[in-house]
Amino acid sequence: MTSRLHDPNRGKPQRAGSRRWFVLVTLLGVWLLVELIAWAGLPLLTGGARDLGALARTREERALEIQEGQFNDPKLEVLHPYLGFVLDPALNSPALTANHGGVPISDFGLIDHASPVRAASEDEVIVGMFGGSFAYFFSVHGLDEALEQLARLPEYRGKKMTVVRLALGGYKQPQQLIGLSYLLALGAHFDVLINLDGFNEVALTAGQNVSSGVFPPFPRGWAGRLDGVVQGEELEAMVAIASLRAQRREWADRFSGVLGLSPVGNIAWLVRDGRLGESLQDAQLRLNEMSQASDFASSGPSVDYPDHEVMFDELAQVWHDSSLTMAQISGARGIRYVHVLQPNQHLDGSKPIGEAEAKTALEPPHYHYIVQKGYPRLREKGKQLVAAGVEFHDLTMVFEDHSEPLYVDACCHVSPRGYEIVGEALGRALVSAR
Repeated sequence: MTSRLHDPNRGKPQRAGSRRWFVLVTLLGVWLLVELIAWAGLPLLTGGARDLGALARTREERALEIQEGQFNDPKLEVLHPYLGFVLDPALNSPALTANHGGVPISDFGLIDHASPVRAASEDEVIVGMFGGSFAYFFSVHGLDEALEQLARLPEYRGKKMTVVRLALGGYKQPQQLIGLSYLLALGAHFDVLINLDGFNEVALTAGQNVSSGVFPPFPRGWAGRLDGVVQGEELEAMVAIASLRAQRREWADRFSGVLGLSPVGNIAWLVRDGRLGESLQDAQLRLNEMSQASDFASSGPSVDYPDHEVMFDELAQVWHDSSLTMAQISGARGIRYVHVLQPNQHLDGSKPIGEAEAKTALEPPHYHYIVQKGYPRLREKGKQLVAAGVEFHDLTMVFEDHSEPLYVDACCHVSPRGYEIVGEALGRALVSAR
């Protein structure tokens, strides 16, 4: 009979394996507990919502945001002898094109696929899109909704709709008027011209030019553009803004995959995104304060308003007169001119805004006073344009019945769905006007 000797190591591999499994299961349990706690606490950062899909869409829309600060990029905008400034096509890149909704910078310094100078064609309807960044992104995400309805009219039926973009971030009257004259002088043809504006004319003029001692009709940030030219603290501030924007986009990209499904991941993204957003707004405000005009080339004619009421009256009048002149030029050329007043979240009663959207759309509220003062005057001037025979459409209340979040920043921009809603409303207006 063979005796079995005692083996002190017998059974240890099994016990070690059991311990590893215990550790893994424990870690998994802790992770799940943390995720549950994060899921429970998520409404504290989102204003009551637990919609991971909505947070994912917000991250996607970060790439579409163009904050209306002094410059979109310290190197991107270059001086133009007629338009004030355009974008440098030498800086085209896949990332920049993606930020513009898939549209590159053309040789004219505009964001478009081709030259804005197009010849007339019997089989084509050339639609000019004028305005600022809201108008530009509308041309990418919402204009098709309007053109589909426009194409049903007998005079356009069966023809190709071609969009020519002169809309650019920060443009304000009289840049649209000057841009139209410039392109027509070069031989450009338009069948329809849509001018979608209003916010920049009051917000950027009052908030930047007037506060910096720059002649109000001058282009946005004019004093800084002539600094050569930007040097010292202003250049550092511009670089800081560009860096913060890049950090915000990169941070959003990190959560575009599996991390975007995690409550913990979403909380981490929300916290840092909020801090980056606050830093970006602070940097933009500091840059605006630095832009003090120093000479006539930078400041232009001196204007001293006795009070804000007079200032906003004059800003609205320049907007009105510029549009009326565009309509007159268009009429003389057989162009259908359409002027549209863009919506804005800072106009009371224009949209139901919940707690979650308010954190993005209304904070900080430094545009609120300007819009409250300026927009009623623009709406009144719009009625005067109609009385003068201009096709004018006031879309300030287009989101009046839309409680879903649409605004993606505290300035004026909306999500792609927001631009689609504007396009649908404009399309109905274009058809009914005929």
